[in-house]
Amino acid sequence: MSLIGVACVRGHVPLAVHNECKLDPLHPCSLPPDVLDLMTSGPVERERNEVVYSPSTLMGCTRQSILTGKYDWYINVEGSAWKQTRGHMVHALMEEQPAWVGVLGVVREQRMSAPIETRYGEQQFKGKPDVVVLKSIEERTILTGTEEAGGKLYRTLHISITDYKSVGEVGHRDKADRKHQMQVNQYAWLAQQFLPYFLQDIPLPESVHMNPDVDLELFAVGFDEVVVDELEIFYADFNKTRRFTSAGVLSARGKRLPDHRTYEELELQPVYQMKPKSVERWVRKHIEMEIEAREKMPAPLSYLDRPFTGESFICYMCPVREKCVEIGQQQGYDTLGQGGTYVEQASEEASDLPEMQQASEVGGEGLPPTDE
Repeated sequence: MSLIGVACVRGHVPLAVHNECKLDPLHPCSLPPDVLDLMTSGPVERERNEVVYSPSTLMGCTRQSILTGKYDWYINVEGSAWKQTRGHMVHALMEEQPAWVGVLGVVREQRMSAPIETRYGEQQFKGKPDVVVLKSIEERTILTGTEEAGGKLYRTLHISITDYKSVGEVGHRDKADRKHQMQVNQYAWLAQQFLPYFLQDIPLPESVHMNPDVDLELFAVGFDEVVVDELEIFYADFNKTRRFTSAGVLSARGKRLPDHRTYEELELQPVYQMKPKSVERWVRKHIEMEIEAREKMPAPLSYLDRPFTGESFICYMCPVREKCVEIGQQQGYDTLGQGGTYVEQASEEASDLPEMQQASEVGGEGLPPTDE
């Protein structure tokens, strides 16, 4: 099903009534009409582009993904929607920024897709990286036979990916959130599949900003390989910023020391960069889990069985929380975490934590280490 209205101070309001209400200068919520429009446009864009499997859906609550697909729902404009919209506003500031000197160009806010084979046939995995930096092109000749036969020109595009995160408070964090590291790794895999044919389409789409001195014919002939040189996560609140990169360790000023004159120096841990095959396996596995969950609804998340991010979940922001509680109680599950009742029964939803702790080296086969 789909978004049919907003949850606000007036209760559950259909979109048609909401669109009339926001035009009244004395409408009861604290948000102006353009911000309210931005809040409802995100889900509509995803529906228009038929986004079923994406980094956010695969890392989120499987139960929520299923229920929002089966039932109509309302978006909470003064709760979770505002936090998401605050991030969209930051992205909008950067969307038209040109490429800087020293790179070939940038791709901003481009919806990407790539096919992936699963046990249930081919599925489309989609995502929208904030910015993909087109850094350089490497060309080399690979011999295909005898010296007289010559060789094949092998072309590699080197890129980096940055993900912007608007947060309530940057604080003194010394590492990027685990789920954000996983997300940017999925964007990297997606860009490697998508860019070789996307950049051959001349003239280039508006999402691509090339430096004026770049010959577009360099892209028209295509690429044999896309290599991701760096993953970067940039956090910002209204007073402070912090940056993490897979390229290595950075430093930042931490808490004020007891002498009130000097500050602790923080060592910022690198972003964990996975091998492409590891990302592909993870995406395939979780798409298959989503498909299987449609046949057997997974248990609600409980305080004893947290989502794979290792963080406490925030069911109070979920647009289908009431339906989740209703169905969960019918199934006999503990729904205390969702605002329902406690049942002494362990969740059947499998944990991914053992798999995520397999490797710690950058570029390893495992997933990002836990935050604990």
